[in-house]
Amino acid sequence: MNNLLFPHRFALIGWVMFLVAIIGGILRLLLEPEMSYVWTVFYNDSVIIGLSLGAIFIVCSKERTEDEMIRALRLSSILNALYVFAILIITGTILINGEDYDNFIIMTLLMLPIISVFTYRMEIFRHNKQSENEEQN
Repeated sequence: MNNLLFPHRFALIGWVMFLVAIIGGILRLLLEPEMSYVWTVFYNDSVIIGLSLGAIFIVCSKERTEDEMIRALRLSSILNALYVFAILIITGTILINGEDYDNFIIMTLLMLPIISVFTYRMEIFRHNKQSENEEQN
């Protein structure tokens, strides 16, 4: 079977990109600095690209011990993220209207990679915890 995953070192690169983009996005939302249009576009694009590439590098990088279980966890976490994302969009579409809906749609653009990273890491954490419990018994 073809393995299309990035080497393990890409996970660290992904985490750096992801966390810098998250912090940058939060600062942009909270502080709303006065910037020219060009800098605003550049800043927003940088945050979106950083989140997207960081999430891809995190989720699509090999683990130190890559096996069939890890591959299954990776696939199930992406599927679960897609379900959560769809529920979020449907709920927001029903409950939010007007200009707030425009802001909501912009935010949901970034939610799929964020949700996929967190569900993947949760699945890996659960798997490792379960493996430790089995080894102790």
